[in-house]
Amino acid sequence: AACAQPDPPADPDPEPVEAAPLTVENAWARPAAAGGNSALYITLVGGSAADTLMSAESAAVNVVEIHESFEPEAGTMGMRPVEMLTVPAGETVALEPGGFHVMLIDATADLVSGEQVAAVLNFAQTGPVSIMAQISETAPEGMMAGEMDQGDADPGDDATE
Repeated sequence: AACAQPDPPADPDPEPVEAAPLTVENAWARPAAAGGNSALYITLVGGSAADTLMSAESAAVNVVEIHESFEPEAGTMGMRPVEMLTVPAGETVALEPGGFHVMLIDATADLVSGEQVAAVLNFAQTGPVSIMAQISETAPEGMMAGEMDQGDADPGDDATE
């Protein structure tokens, strides 16, 4: 037993394990006339830890709010602001027509189909994430369009969700 080698000491400063960050995919927004409203839709893919979308901003509009659609009465739809949106670790949260979305209120100029709009999403853990969203009447090819029937949407409606 006297010849046995002692165990090497434990590493006092183990390398920190880097958390996989949250990612943002499939960003698109509806067109809007100057002074009108649009909605930004995105897919949030949770990283190795939960995160929370706290706010968003865009120079293209005067006000940006996180909203959710809801059905106050059978057959009608409404929307209301929410303070934040949690993205659980490893899960996907889709912001899409008829559900959660980011309202772009009071556009400073026309938001034209085929162009892009810049926005910054502010997360509690990840911090600010800059995105460019394709402006389109419906989800661009290859992106999820949600379950809402796009044919019922009135593109001139200032309350577009």
